[in-house]
Amino acid sequence: MEYPILRLALLGFKAPAAARLAQWLKQPPPGWPRWQLAEPEQADAWCVDGTAIAGTDERGRLRVVTGWPRQPQVSIDPEQITHPIALALPLPEGMESKESFDPSREAEVRQALQRFEAWLRPLRTQFALGAKLLENQFSLAPHVYHLMIKHNLVAVVDLVKMQVGISPKARPIDMDEAGWEKRPESAADIPSAFIRQSVAQVMWTYAMRTERDLLPSRYRDQLIYPRTVCAVPTKWLQNEHLQLLSELKSRSATLSELARLTGLGLPEVSRCLTALYFAGSITTEAQRERRSRRRGAEPEHSPLAGGMSTLSGPDGDTQIEVSNFGRPRESRANDIGAPTAPVGLM
Repeated sequence: MEYPILRLALLGFKAPAAARLAQWLKQPPPGWPRWQLAEPEQADAWCVDGTAIAGTDERGRLRVVTGWPRQPQVSIDPEQITHPIALALPLPEGMESKESFDPSREAEVRQALQRFEAWLRPLRTQFALGAKLLENQFSLAPHVYHLMIKHNLVAVVDLVKMQVGISPKARPIDMDEAGWEKRPESAADIPSAFIRQSVAQVMWTYAMRTERDLLPSRYRDQLIYPRTVCAVPTKWLQNEHLQLLSELKSRSATLSELARLTGLGLPEVSRCLTALYFAGSITTEAQRERRSRRRGAEPEHSPLAGGMSTLSGPDGDTQIEVSNFGRPRESRANDIGAPTAPVGLM
């Protein structure tokens, strides 16, 4: 079973502690997801050095001294966080947190990461479904499928309308072990409690978190053009995606030219282009680019909606009571990802 790359931000850590944590992240135990360090806005979870907490502001938000020249201080509102946070000991006097750990003890760091992974189970399950779609791309036809585990419905995959629904109780292993039952279109209704996503969103999440290079071969040597389509929420686009689209808006370019123009490495350019490909935001067909430009901006929808068999290519005060700090508020369905199958998926 494939495991996703998860991203961790370190806030306020001094260089020696940050280097120690980074080294541990590079050595995950067998069967564990791999974590990478990332900027806070791109991270799935945050670790905050307790010694960097400078108190609270007038709104009750934690003030954290980051040590970064471009953003020396950030504020964290425990009531508004949408991703898990853990605090590294020692904490300021009077502060309590159930989500704290000793950053000098590898075992406690691993336990904190395990808790993060439990909170991120919906994202990991979405990744697992993306892997399964890719694995079965040549055998799945444009039908409705129910994914079943011991007579329990864990996901609905509608390859006619290109929508999926995942049970909030589903685990990543369920996507790997579930039986796929072909159902009539009348069975496409997704239960209201399920997490609803488009196929493009699922595959975007997979593309951004896999270590596999999935970019279709034609994108490696042909000119690449931008399109006005974006089949995922625009907030999923990271700076690298925006950089690439900005360069392509100026002129069409090859993969290697984009790497030179943006200063990004070829692997990162390839990963980001793959995600944009699943979002329908790039093409190697000049005619399609011209049609897209003539139509102007299009509503956010999946360019994969033609069916799986015809796909062409489809993110100061010390008395602080934070006993539940680190537990994210319940996310909306579209917040998952942060961070796309029969012939034609690629």
